[in-house]
Order: sequence, then structure tokens, then C-alpha cells
Amino acid sequence: MNYRMTGLLLSFALLAGCGGSGSGSSGGSGTGGGQAPTVDDDGVTAGACLGPAMQMGDTLTTRWRFDFDDGFNRSQSVDQQDYTLVSVEIFNDQEVLRFNSTVETLEILVGPPDAQLGTAESWTYRQQVAPYVIHIYGTFTNDTSVVFTPPIVRRFDLNPGESFSSAYEATTTASMLPAPSTVSIESTVTYVGRERVNVPAGSILTCRFEEVQNARNLTLDGDITTTGTWTFWWAVGSGALVKSELYIDDNPTPRERFELIAAEYNGNTIH
Repeated sequence: MNYRMTGLLLSFALLAGCGGSGSGSSGGSGTGGGQAPTVDDDGVTAGACLGPAMQMGDTLTTRWRFDFDDGFNRSQSVDQQDYTLVSVEIFNDQEVLRFNSTVETLEILVGPPDAQLGTAESWTYRQQVAPYVIHIYGTFTNDTSVVFTPPIVRRFDLNPGESFSSAYEATTTASMLPAPSTVSIESTVTYVGRERVNVPAGSILTCRFEEVQNARNLTLDGDITTTGTWTFWWAVGSGALVKSELYIDDNPTPRERFELIAAEYNGNTIH
């Protein structure tokens, strides 16, 4: 798997379970290609940006422009993700929802000469544990797992200006690694408020979140902490990720940037 696809999968470990998939449903059948369900919106809090509750078989399809620059490799591409609720499973003695993700690179706009189109398959375990509160337990591929202990918490019950902090460990096990690698993460997330942003998909009203993560690799010697600053914009109503930016330490160049081009719910255009 090339570095660009690896970056995408690691990003979805953080993004999964937020916009576009709401609480999910542990029963029932798919909506048969119907429109996304509506959500309540008081015009202020972040609840409407969690997105509607998906039924079994429902799929959110998003297409975006993805920029990646780690100082060594740089790429810009057009990618598409299908995110589908497929089953209820037991993970670590906890009933969870399984969401399958297929990310396909449709076009490489900037990249090294050997850059290739590709497809990345993964799945995520998550569950709604309270109104507007999501736990994310892990993201997996056939040869890689990223498990969060305790699970990542995503809260959409915040008022503008409110924050919450959490701490967890992310343990990666992969065929390419000689041994599992564990990173300790301390996170503070702030709901800034409503904001309209302009992206290729149009002018979209969103909920803006800012997250500061202090990460320390427990597997390596030393006590080096890396600070990542994320900004997420989730669409009001649909919960689709409209835009995101990630900055590492004091580097003025974003490590990653997503901008939405289009979004569909069960084949129906929503953005």
C-alpha cells in the first residue's frame, strides 16, 4: 500500500463515526435507496451535524479533493468513499456497529512519477452510547488494525464555545511492523459554532470543530510529543464531512486537507 493510501486510512481512524452516519441502527433493513432521514436542528448546537441514523445497508458516498504533504511526499488527488452500515458485531465484549469503507482514488492531480490509482478497503467499529455521543473502537484492514483504548469519544451535544477533553491509546498492529506500536493521545475538542464554507460541492452551512491532539509514541524510546491541530467542518443536516485540515506542530503547511466535491445518500444527491 502506498504512502498516500496509508495516510487516508489513518485519517479515517479519526474521522470515522462523525458526520454522515449518525447513531446507526442495530435492526431493520436498508432504506431501499431512499433519501437520508431528516434530523432535528435547533440552529445552535452541534447535534444536527451528527447526521441521520443509518439503517442496515445504507450507504453514504462522498467524493473529495485530498491534499497530503508530510515534507517528504506530496500529493493531490480526487478520491471517493462508500461508507456502509453492514452488521452488528461483538468487539471486546461490546456490541458495536460495523461500517465498511471503500476508498478509491479516481484521479491523481499531483504526485510522484510512480503514483498509482488504488482502492483501500477498511471497516470501523463504533456505537452510539448516549444521545449525540459516539464511541469509536477501532479501524481495520485485512492486514492492519488500529484499536483505541478506551474508545475515541465524539460529542455532538455541545453549544458554541464548549469543549471536552479525553485521553486514549491507539495501538497499531500491521504486517509491515515488527511489533505492535502504541501511541498515547490527549485530545481537546471545541465546538466553535456554525459556519458557512465554500468548497467544490458548493456553499454549505456547517458545524466547525477544532481539535488539539498531543500524541506520544509509547513504543519508541524517549518522550517526544507531537501536536496535531485538526479543524473539521460537518454539514448541518446530512453530517457529511465538508472540509478538514490537519497541521502538525508549528509547520505552517497543512499535513492533510479534505474538500468535499459531492455527496450522495443511497444514490441520491445531498450535496
